[in-house]
Amino acid sequence: MTSPRIRSLLADLYAVDPELEHHEAELIPLIEALLAKRPDMKPTRQFAVKLRKLLMERIAELSTEPDKAEYRVPHSSFPFFSMKFTYTLMGVLVGLLVAVPATYYFSGTQPFTPTTSDKALFSYAVEETAPSAFGSLAPLPQDRAMPESAAIGRGGGGGGVGGGGMGMIAPYDGGTVYTYTFTYEGDSLTLEDESVPVLKRVRPTDTPSIALPSLDLIDLRSFPGSTVSNFSLTQKSANGYSIGVNIQDGMIYINRNWETWDDPLARCEDADCIERYATKMSDVPSDDVVIAAADAFLAKHGIDLTHYGEPVIDDTWRRQNERATLPEERVIPGSIQVTYPLEIDGMPVYEQYGVPMGITVTYDVRLKAVSDLWNLISLNFERSTYPAVSDPEAILEYIDRESSRFAMEPGPNTTMEEVTIRLAAPERGYVRIYQTKGNSQEEVYVPALIFPVTAIENAPSYYDRKNVVVPLAKELVEGSSDAPMPVEPLILEQAE
Repeated sequence: MTSPRIRSLLADLYAVDPELEHHEAELIPLIEALLAKRPDMKPTRQFAVKLRKLLMERIAELSTEPDKAEYRVPHSSFPFFSMKFTYTLMGVLVGLLVAVPATYYFSGTQPFTPTTSDKALFSYAVEETAPSAFGSLAPLPQDRAMPESAAIGRGGGGGGVGGGGMGMIAPYDGGTVYTYTFTYEGDSLTLEDESVPVLKRVRPTDTPSIALPSLDLIDLRSFPGSTVSNFSLTQKSANGYSIGVNIQDGMIYINRNWETWDDPLARCEDADCIERYATKMSDVPSDDVVIAAADAFLAKHGIDLTHYGEPVIDDTWRRQNERATLPEERVIPGSIQVTYPLEIDGMPVYEQYGVPMGITVTYDVRLKAVSDLWNLISLNFERSTYPAVSDPEAILEYIDRESSRFAMEPGPNTTMEEVTIRLAAPERGYVRIYQTKGNSQEEVYVPALIFPVTAIENAPSYYDRKNVVVPLAKELVEGSSDAPMPVEPLILEQAE
């Protein structure tokens, strides 16, 4: 009889890959072996992808060997594998879960010594703390970023239509100045929570020591007690990557190693060559192709998606083209970003400007490959409760105050244009806010209302906004003129 623990793990696996359910008899011995090595094992989407990939690769390998005809089932989308084959794979899969990075170089000495903590450096953890443990949430002046010029109007459940005075910052003469009117068209807001849980990301404190070598230029052993704060790895093979690990800040980033990529455009020396290899609209793949490439990249490199949601494509370029009225306003994306939103308490996290916050993968359209990855961060948090905003009117006043503060003062030769941005009823989520404390910068994650943008009227083609985010911590909303400002993403480069 199958134990409840194994049955639970099988259910988790089927949830991320339903095809595996057809092969339960073969999976049970695998699960038993894995539990012997990792009693705390919990399958993830990434693990299921790896499991299927390994099985398919091994089946394909065995089917090419004359004496392995028993493994060939040509009419099956997920071939049956015998118990003999199951145990052949068992060692591979156990290795998948318990393998550690290879850290032995040259003489076989171990360059990094273990930390004093029994937790992995970037392991997920949430520690409860006392109420308001992080001090004031109100940012210092340098934390505030300049948003778009804006004013807010209210409609629907939000009350009457109004403007709100613009805080002028500098005269601007010539060209067009846009003001942005946000119109809320959802139902009346209801706020019932007395407090909200605020999380602060805690950077790693236990960093590994290093066995310092003696180099020709310097004897690094003369610096005893040194620990590793940053290191990088560089692949020299074809289509290699550079991997940066910032242990001190708890983040990892990946960029292509340009020296190893065969890029015909980089070798061009004349306009004809550039035109021949430039990205064309016909080169832009479907969203499914981009997401599949990102999924495969994350699975290949063992990036855990346990605390992240379904991938979201950045299609800003597509909406910009829909609003373009001139050919030169249309863009051809050289790259497309896929974000796997971080989830806290089952709710997605957003940046202050309203875009999803999480692991972001860049897909190069012309080279048809993943080129970069960033926002892979440690997920070690402290959690503290703070008073919640209770007045719905304060939410609308917050948007009014924050969106009108830095409007440009028009000059005598300036053309004024008003853009209307319509907002629907909000959903719950979290917002990441940067704060400066002393000489360091901290990240806090605050529950928020996410107002989806349903329409943008009369905007320039380059403008885009998908959500308006309002934090629910009272200190950041009610009566605060110093709340952090959303930062607008960079505008896409226009096509030639």
